[in-house]
Amino acid sequence: MIDRFHVFIQLKPGPERAWFVENFGLRLGNALIDWFENDLDDAQRAQISNRQLENLGTCVKSGIALCYGLLPRQKLPLHLLQSRIDAEPVLDIEDFLRDPDKYCVIVSQQLNVANRFAALLPRMKPNQMARVMYVVLALPPEMLASVDAKFPFVFKKTRDALAKSGSKGDADAFWKLLRERLGDIK
Repeated sequence: MIDRFHVFIQLKPGPERAWFVENFGLRLGNALIDWFENDLDDAQRAQISNRQLENLGTCVKSGIALCYGLLPRQKLPLHLLQSRIDAEPVLDIEDFLRDPDKYCVIVSQQLNVANRFAALLPRMKPNQMARVMYVVLALPPEMLASVDAKFPFVFKKTRDALAKSGSKGDADAFWKLLRERLGDIK
C-alpha cells in the first residue's frame, strides 16, 4: 500500500505574457514582457518580480512616472521600457548585424546606442560577434572595459570566431587592437 507520494511541479520563472496582455492591453502588455525578456540581463531580471512588473504597468496606465514603480536601489533601464511603450524602435542584434559600418560611427558618437550594443554583446552568437567586430572596436574604451569586466568571454569568443571563419591574422589583429583600446583607459 502506498501512503505517500511526491508531486514535482516545475514553475517557469518570469511573467506570463497572456496575463499581462489581458490586464494591460496588447501594446502595453507586450511592451512590458518584451522589455523584461529582451532588454534586461539575468542580474536585472533577478531584481524585478512579476508584481513589480505589474506595478510598472499600473504606473503607465495611471500616468505616473516609471521610476516610482521601482525601489530606489533598483537600477534598471527604464528608458528602454519607455521606448517600447512610446513605440520607438529599440535596437536589436539584427540591426547591428544588418549594417555594422553604420553602427561603427554611431556607437562612437551616441552613448545610448553604445550602451545598447554593449548590453546585446553577451547575447550574440560567436559568428555574430565576429561580424560586428569593428563595432566592438568603436565602443568607447570605458565601455569596452566594462564589458570585459562583466563578460570576459565575449571578446575571447569573438577572437575564436574570427580565427575559425576568417584568418588567424584577423583574429590576432582584432585582439591586438582590442588590447590597445582597453589600454586607453589606464
